[in-house]
Amino acid sequence: IVLLFKEAMSNTLKHAFATDAYLRFSVENGRARIEWRDNGIGFDTNKPKGGNGLQNMQSRAKRINGQVRIESNADDGTRVTLEL
Repeated sequence: IVLLFKEAMSNTLKHAFATDAYLRFSVENGRARIEWRDNGIGFDTNKPKGGNGLQNMQSRAKRINGQVRIESNADDGTRVTLEL
């Protein structure tokens, strides 16, 4: 979990040009949910720019029987949500 969100935070710092970000923990319908969100420039999730970061997040979630969802829109920031 730590490495997954370390990657998300690193992406925000390196690429997003965000001015605001937050990390939220909650339990919904008996499932733990962790969300990282920023207000950066976003990116096209269908066309990631090289590197293995997004793929590593998916792989790490799978190893702990979790599901990660990465949502991003141009000029609307990025949201990474892990459910366990």
